[in-house]
Amino acid sequence: MVRNPKWKRDEVQWFNLQELGWGVQRDIRAAFGVDSRLISKAAGTAGSATLMLQLPAGWSLSQPSEEATLEFLVIEGDLSVEGERHGSGGFIAISPGCGTVELASAGGAQVLLFYNPELTAAHCYGGQLHTAKTWSTDWTPFIQAADQRHGLMYKSLRVPDVTSGHVHGGPGGMLRLVLILPGYTSPEHEYHEESWEELIFLSGDLVMPNRGVGYAGTVLGNPAGIEHGPYATQRSSVMVCHGLNPQPTAYTSLPGSQEAMAHYLDTESLFDRTLETQRWSDRPGELAAMHERACPGDPRSRP
Repeated sequence: MVRNPKWKRDEVQWFNLQELGWGVQRDIRAAFGVDSRLISKAAGTAGSATLMLQLPAGWSLSQPSEEATLEFLVIEGDLSVEGERHGSGGFIAISPGCGTVELASAGGAQVLLFYNPELTAAHCYGGQLHTAKTWSTDWTPFIQAADQRHGLMYKSLRVPDVTSGHVHGGPGGMLRLVLILPGYTSPEHEYHEESWEELIFLSGDLVMPNRGVGYAGTVLGNPAGIEHGPYATQRSSVMVCHGLNPQPTAYTSLPGSQEAMAHYLDTESLFDRTLETQRWSDRPGELAAMHERACPGDPRSRP
């Protein structure tokens, strides 16, 4: 059976973006002529896409804002907007209605680009140019149920962003940095009935039954209504969380999941190694046993 392309948003995804070859996109102005990796794309359209760009030293671009809502997160290097330099952790959002914007990179940069023509000024940013240096903003604790261990924090990138109550995200969905603290476990399946979601891991480790163990560069794609979880992290995990609709979350209890996550935390090394993304089949004995503890009798096939 031929595996579906990694970029398809209507398929469950679990891969490392380092597996993707560098190519050239010709239908997105900001990516034209530079090396890029297509992480995800709305199938059958020339619209919404997530890419990694490798900008060369001396790169510059006059970007018309009417093309789309564009959001850049600098992973390394430098990216300037209207002469203002942003280094690692810099965030730049261009909203339709803010005119032509001058972008440049003096020394080169690797950036994540979230390209969304369907998001208008009414969805986010109000037609204004928006920038932030994420390292200079505080993490906000995620409010959890009283019986849950606290350990989730976030920084809102896309604004507005509703961060409390049953439905999270603004009219244009959400784009956040998420921090999961060391030793945190989530014992339930969760799903978002009407919201596609992608997670791009920046650092740390995270185990999820039926997916695998993710490290820096792992991409987790959840089509609307797809259950995912439980999960745990030994050394913490920092990731980008992205979706295009307000996100209600429902939970399903899983007997035995706490035991399964405790098994991971009890056996996974505290030493932070550089590891490739592991699929569920890469550690068949250990992870199969964990999956059976968390989801006894689950007949779903493994990716």
